[in-house]
Amino acid sequence: MVKKPSWPVDRFRELIDQILRDTGLPQVQLAALVPMDQSQLSRWKAGTSKPKHESLQSLGVALAEHYPHLGIGPDELINSVYPRDTGDTPAEDRMEIRDGSNRYKARPSTGIPSFDDIKDPTPAEAAMLAVLAAVHEDVRHLKEQLAVMQAERQADHDERERDGRNQKGA
Repeated sequence: MVKKPSWPVDRFRELIDQILRDTGLPQVQLAALVPMDQSQLSRWKAGTSKPKHESLQSLGVALAEHYPHLGIGPDELINSVYPRDTGDTPAEDRMEIRDGSNRYKARPSTGIPSFDDIKDPTPAEAAMLAVLAAVHEDVRHLKEQLAVMQAERQADHDERERDGRNQKGA
C-alpha cells in the first residue's frame, strides 16, 4: 500500500509548475536559485519529501527578487505546503482553547474563535476584543486587496498566453 503524503503535494506541484511555466526556467535552474540540488525539488514535487519552512523561505525570497512580476514569494510557497486550518482538520488534530472557567472555546471548524462566547469581559479582555476586531477588519481588507491582485495577475497571465499564441500564429 502506498502511503498518502500528509501535506498538499498537488497544490505545491501546481505552484511549482506554474512558476516554471511563467519564468521559462528549467527545473535545474529554479533549484539553483536557492541553491539546492534539482533532485530535491523533484522529490518535493513527487511528494516523497516535504520541504522545510527554511527552504521554502529561501526559494520564495529568490523568486521575489529575480521574478517580482510573478507575485510569488515566501508566504505563497509556505502556504502551499503548510496551509492554515480551513476547518477540514480532523478533530483529534485540532486544539481547543480554554481557561479555567471554560469561557473561551475555540471553534476549530471555522479556525476562528467566536468572541460572542465571552460574557462580561474584564477591562483587559474588552481591550483585547477591540484589538482583535480591528485585526479582523484589517485581514478582511487585505483579503480584498489579495483578490484584486490575484485577478490582475491572472489577467496578466492570460495576456501573456494570448501574446504567445499570436506570435506563434504570425
